[in-house]
Amino acid sequence: MTPAVSHRYLAYGLRVASELELWPSEAREANAFGPSDVQVVCGDSVGAAPQRAQEFDWPGLARIRVLDGRKIVVSADPEADPRELAAAITGPALAAALGQRGLLALHGTCVAFDGWAVCLLGESGAGKSTLAAALCAQGGALVSDTMTVVDFEQGAPVVRVGPAQFKLWPDAARSLGWNPDALPEAVPGSDKRLCPFHGKMAATGVRLEHLFALSAGAPVALGRVAPSAAVVTLLHNHFLAAYLGLEQSKHWLPWCARLVEGARLHTLRRGDSLVDLKLAMRVVSDAKALPAA
Repeated sequence: MTPAVSHRYLAYGLRVASELELWPSEAREANAFGPSDVQVVCGDSVGAAPQRAQEFDWPGLARIRVLDGRKIVVSADPEADPRELAAAITGPALAAALGQRGLLALHGTCVAFDGWAVCLLGESGAGKSTLAAALCAQGGALVSDTMTVVDFEQGAPVVRVGPAQFKLWPDAARSLGWNPDALPEAVPGSDKRLCPFHGKMAATGVRLEHLFALSAGAPVALGRVAPSAAVVTLLHNHFLAAYLGLEQSKHWLPWCARLVEGARLHTLRRGDSLVDLKLAMRVVSDAKALPAA
């Protein structure tokens, strides 16, 4: 039986057809397009034996199987919250599908400036989305928030455009012009808000030239990272590292090394005030003048 696809999206260069709503605030939902690249279906059947498979099991939420980068099979708990389920699918499950398709998914937010891009890395709360949203408010173009997808097909690292949204803490959302009281939670139980972005989105095929590993604290300070240490930092910031652990994440070590060959990783202490935010913005937007990889 053909799956009852009711939602179609364009995300990270892929046509996604889903039985479930995935990006409620995503304004670029496609009503019609050609054959899907990735299908999200509900049930237990996986069809023919896949060559590559990754399984996630969250008791009380769902068991999700990712097959050959083309199908995401969701066996959801009857009491599962739809928003939490969507977050699991568009987060770790989609990251696994992207990996099966030969793409590197980092836990980072990406902004482009006139044909080149920067990726902001860091743990939750490091300030990635806040800094990126501020950069976009000053003329940058959003590539993606929370997950940065890197494509090596053309040789140099190129980033793929994700959904037009930010996940921001209420204070950050308010300072950047959103009303957090009118916005949904990014995931159930989280203080972060899902902020629809109506500004400039990046064009496809933008080269990733610099990455910044963010940390809290003042004053704002920029540091360089040796290539060997940069590979380890990228591995720690692979999107699935928090779900699978570093041992399983070592599969992406060659891709992280390849990214270090094509882009420069820096550390950036972002400060803790509005004045610091403006200084950190200047450091990132001026990255084109920093030494390349």
